[in-house]
Amino acid sequence: MAWALLLIAAATPALGAGQGTALGVAPGASATANATVRTLTVGADIFVGDTIATDATGLVQIQFADKTKLVVGPNSSLLIQDYLVRNDGSAGKFAIDMLSGTFRFITGNGPKTAYQITTPQGTIGIRGTEFDTFIDHLTGIAYVMMYGGQTELTSNADSELLEGLCYIGTIEVDDTKLIGKLPEMNAADFERIRNYFALSLDQSKLLESFRLSASPDCTKAVLKSALVPFAAICTIPTDLACSLTGGAGSGASKGGSSLSGAGGSGSSAMLLSSGGSGGVDGGDDPDDPPVSAVPLPASMVFYCGLSVLLAWRTVSKRKNRTQALRRH
Repeated sequence: MAWALLLIAAATPALGAGQGTALGVAPGASATANATVRTLTVGADIFVGDTIATDATGLVQIQFADKTKLVVGPNSSLLIQDYLVRNDGSAGKFAIDMLSGTFRFITGNGPKTAYQITTPQGTIGIRGTEFDTFIDHLTGIAYVMMYGGQTELTSNADSELLEGLCYIGTIEVDDTKLIGKLPEMNAADFERIRNYFALSLDQSKLLESFRLSASPDCTKAVLKSALVPFAAICTIPTDLACSLTGGAGSGASKGGSSLSGAGGSGSSAMLLSSGGSGGVDGGDDPDDPPVSAVPLPASMVFYCGLSVLLAWRTVSKRKNRTQALRRH
C-alpha cells in the first residue's frame, strides 16, 4: 500500500494550481483550454491542455516547477500536452507541441528522456540544452538554433544530432538537415534565417533568467553581413592598387571580371589573381591563365578597405599632378 501511494505521489501534476507560471507577459497573449480563452497576465497559472497564443506584440515567459523555462514569442502558438513532476522537483514527463512561431527552450532539472517536443513535421529530442526554434506557419518546417547542449532532430525518415553555438538544423516531413553555423553563412542565407530568430536578435524584452549570454554571439554576424557589399568591391581596388604600385596585375579588372568573381557567395571578399602581368589591362592577353578566386578572410576586410582608400588617394594625386603639369 505504501509503495502504491509513493508511485501515485511521484506522478502528481506540479504546483497544484497549475503546472507553470507566466513570469513575464507582454500584452497580446492568451491561453485556451476547453473552448475557454484566458488573457494571460504576469503570475497567471499555465495548465496541461493550454494552448498558448500570441499576437504580433505578445510574449510569454513561463517557468515550470522543475525550473524548465519556455518563451513563446510574438505571432506564435504552442500546446502544453503533458507535465508530471517527481517528488524531488524534477520533471517526470514534459510534452509540448510547438505549432507555429518562435520559441526559446531551456531545460530544467528533469532527465533528458522526460522531454518530448513535437513540431508539425517531426520531433526535437533533448539532451540537456538551450535553443531557439522557429516554426514556419506556411510550410511547417522547423528551424532550430543551438546555444548549448545537444538536440536530436527527427523526421519520418531520418534524424540528425545538432550541437554547437549558433548551429542551425531543420526538420521537414521526410528530411532533417544540418545547415551550418549562422555567422558563417553567406549573406543571403544569413539575412533570411536570422530574422526567424526574433528572441536571439533582441533579448531586451526578456527577464534576466530567460536571457542567454551566448545568444548575441549568433547575431554579431550582422556586422559581417553589413561589410559584404564593401568586401565584394574590395577586389577591384586591391588589384588596382597592386598595379599602381608596380606589382603584377591580376589581368582580371578589365571587363568587370573581378566583380563577378567576388560576388559568388557573398560571404567573404575574393582576391582574384592570374598569371597576367599587364596590370589593369592584362586580361586582354588570350594566353593569360584563367582567373582564380582566393577567399579573403572577413578579418582582412578592414585592411582591404584601407588599401582601397590608399589606392584611390594615389590615383587622385597622380591625376591632379598630371592635370597641373598639362596646364603648365
